[in-house]
Amino acid sequence: MGKTGTGKSHLIKNALKQNRFGYRVLIIDIQDEFGNIEGFENEKSISNAIRESRKGVKNFKWRFVTDPDSKNIEDVFRLGFALGECTIIAEEVGAYKYSSGLERVALRGRSRGIQLIVSTQRPYTVSRTVSSQVATGIIFATDEPRDLKYVAERWSWSEAHKILNLKKYEANVVGETKNARNFFVQKLNVKQRGERKNETVAK
Repeated sequence: MGKTGTGKSHLIKNALKQNRFGYRVLIIDIQDEFGNIEGFENEKSISNAIRESRKGVKNFKWRFVTDPDSKNIEDVFRLGFALGECTIIAEEVGAYKYSSGLERVALRGRSRGIQLIVSTQRPYTVSRTVSSQVATGIIFATDEPRDLKYVAERWSWSEAHKILNLKKYEANVVGETKNARNFFVQKLNVKQRGERKNETVAK
């Protein structure tokens, strides 16, 4: 999470370019930010993806460009749940009009081998069903009072205070930091239990 221009999409793009999520990846790209990443089928239609999935496709890297109000988003989550053993990356989830598919994956996706990565500028707009399942939070700079209150309630006021002074491409990693190391390559300010240090996340 973090406000516009702080580094959320940049972090995910770098991980995608380095194939950190493997060969079974679905991207819901409502802002059309993830085009031209090698190996991905850009602007994949959900109907074509469903047809291919029924043929038993083994590997896939599909990017779906859609409007946040579209029910296509629900179709993508249903497809990902049916496929299993994949990574679903969902951009700006707080803007989605329909969220039942997202909530289903958040609650039950782990049993299907699904890794869910979501980003948002406004975490307080994200369903509690989804936010309560977050194991690892990567928090970029924000000074929005409602965002800070969310971080304080979800983790602590100490964590909320720390993110006020973050610079571009710096982030506070909370929760299970092992997950961040496994998938992302960035210099981030990792702060846990009041301790601050610079660390390379993922090697």
